[in-house]
Amino acid sequence: MLKKYAKAIVAFEQGCQLNPSFIPCHYTQMLAFEQLGMEAEVFKKFKIICALTVGQPQGAYVIPIWTDKALTEEQEAIARNIHSRYA
Repeated sequence: MLKKYAKAIVAFEQGCQLNPSFIPCHYTQMLAFEQLGMEAEVFKKFKIICALTVGQPQGAYVIPIWTDKALTEEQEAIARNIHSRYA
């Protein structure tokens, strides 16, 4: 996301519209919402991701193979924080 959260939200919304079951778009959009403090939107995406991942281990939203280690760790920390609030 490179800290361009508003642009990321718009881009990943397009992805969500094109393929509503593609979890990485919802997941990354949720992370961007979290960074901007958009709590209602974070919760909405969290519920969508939970519905899409029924039967999978908790927190197994996406395996970020396309990012570097530091970004992966940052995203995982954000996701853990979200999960701890809503799970």
